Amino acid sequence: MKMNLINYLNLSKYTYQKCFNSFQYQYLNQLTQYYKNQFKELSINDRVLIQSPKSIDYVAMMLATWEQKAIFIPVHEIQTSHIQKCKPNFIIQNKTIVNKCNHPKLTNVPIDIATIVFTSGSSGEPKGILLSHQNIISNLKMIDELYSKNITEKDSSFSILPWYHIYGFVCELLYLLSKGSHIHIPTYQQFPKKMVKEIKWARPTLLFTVPKFLYQIKKFDSMFFYIPQWIKKQLFFGNRVRMISVGGSYCSSDVIQWIEKNYKIPIYQGYGMTECGPMISLNNKNTNKIGSVGKPLLNVKITFNDKNEIIVKSPSLMIGYLDGVYENQLRYTCNSYQFETGDKGYIDKDGYLYVTGRVKSEFKLLNGKYINSVYIEDLIAMSPYIEQVLIIPSINYDYLICLVYSSTNDISFIRQEVLSRLKNKVEMYELPKEILLLKEPCTFENKLLTLKHEIKRNMVSLLYYHNKLSLLNDKKL
Repeated sequence: MKMNLINYLNLSKYTYQKCFNSFQYQYLNQLTQYYKNQFKELSINDRVLIQSPKSIDYVAMMLATWEQKAIFIPVHEIQTSHIQKCKPNFIIQNKTIVNKCNHPKLTNVPIDIATIVFTSGSSGEPKGILLSHQNIISNLKMIDELYSKNITEKDSSFSILPWYHIYGFVCELLYLLSKGSHIHIPTYQQFPKKMVKEIKWARPTLLFTVPKFLYQIKKFDSMFFYIPQWIKKQLFFGNRVRMISVGGSYCSSDVIQWIEKNYKIPIYQGYGMTECGPMISLNNKNTNKIGSVGKPLLNVKITFNDKNEIIVKSPSLMIGYLDGVYENQLRYTCNSYQFETGDKGYIDKDGYLYVTGRVKSEFKLLNGKYINSVYIEDLIAMSPYIEQVLIIPSINYDYLICLVYSSTNDISFIRQEVLSRLKNKVEMYELPKEILLLKEPCTFENKLLTLKHEIKRNMVSLLYYHNKLSLLNDKKL
C-alpha cells in the first residue's frame, strides 16, 4: 500500500517539541483529531477548499482533510473562478464552514490526490494543479537528500512565504514538519515596518523567502547606512539565522553576493514550479554555485528543446491540470510525463542549472536582437528609489519602453537612476528610449500583481498599448 502524507510526516514522534510559536506537536495532533472528528460527522471526504490566515488550526485542518482521505485546496481568497474549477464539497473560511456544496465526487482521477494548488497567474489565468501524495512525498525525499544533515528538529523558521503557494506549502511547511522543526508564524506579514520588530525576538535559524524580500533588505540597508551592520543584521534577520533559501523567481547573483558579504549568511537558490511539486534543482551547503539554481535533484532529469527551454521529467511531476469546465478532465502538457517549463536555461560543465529567462518574456526587436527583459528589470530594480519596473517593447518593436513606479515623482531623477543602473551592463539597443512613471503601483487590488508579487506582464503591456495606464509623463525622455 502506498504511503500518504500523514504516514510520511509521522508527527507523533515529535510530541514534546514546538511546532508553531508556543504550541507543541502534541497539541497539533490533538487539534488534528478534533477537526477530523468534525469532518467525519459532516461526511467531508472529497474536496475541501480552505481560506484562512496562517495558524496551527490551518495546519490541523489540512492534516484532518488528509486523515479523511479528502483533497486539500488552499487559496488566498475565495474566488468564484476557483469554485467553478475545483467544485469543492465544503468551503472553510477562518475555521468556519461557510458553504456546503452539492458537487459530485471526483471521477476518473487517481485516488491519492493530496491537493489542488493554484498557480500565481503571472502568465495568465491561475491553473489548478493536481498533486498526489506520492508527488509531494517524492519531492520531500529529494529535498531531504540534500538537507537531511543541515536541517534538524533544532531549527526554526520565521514564516514569510504564503502556504497557499507551492513553495511555502511544500518546502517550508511540509518539509519542516517532516523534520520536527519549529515554524514561527508572524503576527504581521508586512515587511519591514511590522515584521522586523518580531523577527528579533523570534530568533529563527532558517528563512525561506523570495527575491523581492532580499531586494528590499538591500534597499533598506542603503537607506540606513549610518546604523552599524551588526544591528541591521539583528533587525532584518535576528541573530541566529544561518541559512536562507530563496526561490519563486530569479534572484540576481549580485544581491546574493552582497547579502552574503555584508551579513555573513549563506543563501541557497533553488528552482521549481507548481507543476513539478515544486522543486527541480537546489543549491546546498556542499554543492553551491552562486548564479545557478543548483544541480537537478536526485531522479530529476532535465533536457532542452531547440528554444533552450527547460524540459523536466520527475517523479514529483503533477497528475495534471484541472480543467475549467469539468473537474474530471485532466490535461497533460507533454508526452511521456515530461513538462515544458516555459523557462530558458542551460547546464554548465559541472552540472549546475542556470535559468536565463522566460520564453514568453523574451522578445525580438526589429533589428533582430533578442531582449531578455527580466535581466534588464533586475538591474533597474536594485535602485532604492524604484519600487516596480517593467520592460516592454514599443508597439512596433523598434525600441524598449521602461515602465516605473517610484515613491518620488522626479522624472528627470528617475531617468538618470534607470540609465545609471544599466550603464556598462547592457548593449545600446537594450537601453530604453522611453522611461515612463506610473501614477499608481501594480497591486492585488487593481489585479496587476500576482500573489507572488510579480507584475502581470501581459496585462500591463496591453493596458499601455491601449492607452489605459495612468502615467505621470507621456513624452520621450
